[in-house]
Amino acid sequence: MKKSVLFRPTGTEIAPLTCIAVDPRGKRVVCGTMDAQIIILDSKSGNLQRALKGHEAAVSAISFIDGGRGLVSASWDCTTRRWTSTGPAKDIPVLRHNSEVKALAVGTEKARGAAGSRDGEVKVFYSSSMKNYRNIQAHRTDVSGLAFIRDGSVLVTASWDGECKLFDLSSFELLERLTKQKERIRSIAVANDSSQVFLGLQSGTILSIDPSNPKDTIEMKGHSDIVTSLAIDPSDRFLVSGSWDRSVRLWLIKTRKVKHQDRLLTGISSLGWNHKGSGFYTTDYSGALTYWELDE
Repeated sequence: MKKSVLFRPTGTEIAPLTCIAVDPRGKRVVCGTMDAQIIILDSKSGNLQRALKGHEAAVSAISFIDGGRGLVSASWDCTTRRWTSTGPAKDIPVLRHNSEVKALAVGTEKARGAAGSRDGEVKVFYSSSMKNYRNIQAHRTDVSGLAFIRDGSVLVTASWDGECKLFDLSSFELLERLTKQKERIRSIAVANDSSQVFLGLQSGTILSIDPSNPKDTIEMKGHSDIVTSLAIDPSDRFLVSGSWDRSVRLWLIKTRKVKHQDRLLTGISSLGWNHKGSGFYTTDYSGALTYWELDE
């Protein structure tokens, strides 16, 4: 893989980049920062186009909505917010939580979103209006990952309590516990065809779970510290993982083997594939955005 640093903060104060979203149209990369900003960057040059301000604490998760025309972000300030490309969306209420928001997922089905917080609660909302229409007490502690599967009818939740669960979004009932680990689950990624759920653990292990047969679980070893982020390419060929051990690993999903690995100077905070699947972006705690181009 060929890597190139697209963005690095200037000045003496460094605000670590905490999360990333890649424009489905391929034009922009959006990153959240530890100092409560959202920065919009050109996806090819890394040039800063705009900084959005409105949160009052670290931005923990962000996602494009409406085909790339809008954004939804989650923050440690206990809110989930909607944005346009120029700032907070006008006349749209902010969704407020009882504790810091740690995880976010948006789906196309009924324009729904889900945001999970430190107290284990997940709020399901309409991303168009930010109206909350259901709360799920999904876990005992921090919700660390969320994903919609099966055409948006099922919500996958993961938590620091070591559990990963499936919830039916028509009844909001628990469908199944996919796993119960003795350590924290720190990240999640789901195959686009919903056939596999990947979980990044505190120890550095990655679990590959078939939702239709949870006993069919494969352990993927390699990282030596917290797996902070996981992402799957649009074709479901590759899984990329980032860790506090400063390494990035590209896995072949078919074999669960590492195809390529490399290291950065600091721990990786988040990952995101480009819309073509020809490369991916990483953010790290030095405040840098790096692009990794696949060899093939």
